[in-house]
Amino acid sequence: MAEIKEKEDEIKEIRSNIEVLEQASALKIEEKRDESDLADPELEENSADNEEDDPEKLKTETKSEAEKE
Repeated sequence: MAEIKEKEDEIKEIRSNIEVLEQASALKIEEKRDESDLADPELEENSADNEEDDPEKLKTETKSEAEKE
């Protein structure tokens, strides 16, 4: 009888651990969703449009931006 009680307690502990893992997994999924919500494809597209092809122009802009700070 004690052996059965011991096994039942072990099963309860395992089920509890499974619940904790499921909750942690759900939190990770939520975090990933939140992070993907932060990434705005339109902003990324606009920043790509604003990039200059001329490296000299980029150097000048970078210097002037550094001077502003």
